[in-house]
Amino acid sequence: MASIMTMNKVLFWPVIAALSLIFIAGVAYAAPSYSLPSELNFGDANRNQTVSRTFTVTNNGDVALTNILMSSNVGAQYNVTFDQPGPITLNPAASQNIQATIRVPAFASSGANITIGNIQLASDQLNSSFPMKVTVKGGIIINELRMNVDYSPSYAFRKSGDRKDTVSGISNGARLDLDVEPDSNVTFEINAENLFQNDEDNNEMRDVQATIVIEDINDGEDIEVETNTVDLGLTDNQWLTAKAHIPKRVEQKTYTVQIVVEGDGRDGSSHNVDWEIQMPVTKETHDIRFDYVNIGKNPVQCGESVNLNAALYNAGRNGESDLKLEIVNPDLGLNYVKSAIFLDIEKFEEESSLQETIPVNVGKGVKPGVYPIKANLYWQNTVLFDERTISLEVLPCGGQQPAIELPAAPVEEEKPAEKQEEKDNVPVVAAPGGNSQETVAGEKAAENDEEPIAVSKESSFRNSPLYMPLIIGANLIVLVGILGVVVYFARKK
Repeated sequence: MASIMTMNKVLFWPVIAALSLIFIAGVAYAAPSYSLPSELNFGDANRNQTVSRTFTVTNNGDVALTNILMSSNVGAQYNVTFDQPGPITLNPAASQNIQATIRVPAFASSGANITIGNIQLASDQLNSSFPMKVTVKGGIIINELRMNVDYSPSYAFRKSGDRKDTVSGISNGARLDLDVEPDSNVTFEINAENLFQNDEDNNEMRDVQATIVIEDINDGEDIEVETNTVDLGLTDNQWLTAKAHIPKRVEQKTYTVQIVVEGDGRDGSSHNVDWEIQMPVTKETHDIRFDYVNIGKNPVQCGESVNLNAALYNAGRNGESDLKLEIVNPDLGLNYVKSAIFLDIEKFEEESSLQETIPVNVGKGVKPGVYPIKANLYWQNTVLFDERTISLEVLPCGGQQPAIELPAAPVEEEKPAEKQEEKDNVPVVAAPGGNSQETVAGEKAAENDEEPIAVSKESSFRNSPLYMPLIIGANLIVLVGILGVVVYFARKK
């Protein structure tokens, strides 16, 4: 009996310890627990815009969660609401989707991922919370985006109506349905609006401007252009316009275009709106063009030689091996032809372009004038793909300017002999380039007299600078003589 009691005493405390561990483990295993998002981000939102997001609450514990309620400590200006009609209960492993809605106030500060407060979850078992964030886009929006394309004058583009060169109603994130091609000009038209509604907002928009960046399009470099600048009054909207030139040498691919409209509020705040669109650049199957055609010296004298420079490149999708370059002007005896030209696909390499220098010899028998020189570029030797005309001015040999023909003097009707007045002085005007105009006298030549008129130069003493001094001097001498005579007779008396 004693041994039994001793054994019971020995087993009592281990059993108690084991039962305690089982109880503690059971209590720990049955602890309540939530699974919540790390944050609720409403993304991009404009002022005065209402946005909603849904999040999920999951009971990942082993006891039911009762009387669950959602609330927030966000300022009243955001008007936060939840689509929860009342307290909810979640059994273990159960979930509940809840929608939160906010309205961004008109006076909200602009910025990315601004924390506006926390969502707070409360239940009978435990409480928790997580942050709410929003990106406020500022007091400017893009109402509308339009684009149109002006194409290169190259011959390859002289074709009818299957090209789409204008598109409107473009939205943020859109992929353009627009035929943008090498060496074209793309015009962006952006309608920007001031979102502020009244003077209490204290914000007119000043210096509103759009910056447009086409990424990696210029041999791996960006092309950036800026629009005109405008001021936007309250609730005002205006158009911003800019033109971007697509390079002659460009890869066929889709390029990302960033559009950022920025402005400053009257209170010193900055506001912006960012858009991103995708712009494909397409190429024709066969498309060869002149890069330039020019003349090294213009004008030239007859008997001289001058160089004509021509550059061509492949703007199409395929390599070309049977091209022909032709430079002609029959009046100058110019008939240059180069055939079997090869141009590779454009990859910013020398094999995709060609430069030629053609001497133009102007013979001494070429008359002065302006001579149009035709440059033609043919595909497969016969199909004209591009053409240019450049004018060369030829001066007379020795560099003399062409003689200037003066207009003929008007013919005076012959008057009756009794009324015809004799003219002793005939005015003669010096030819252009002379140093002065002279008045000459001569007698009227007899009719049909082929001899030149003898001209003599007349001068008058009255026109001499000594005339007046001599007259004054002579008068003084006479006066002195008279005075001397008067004095002489006065003394004799």
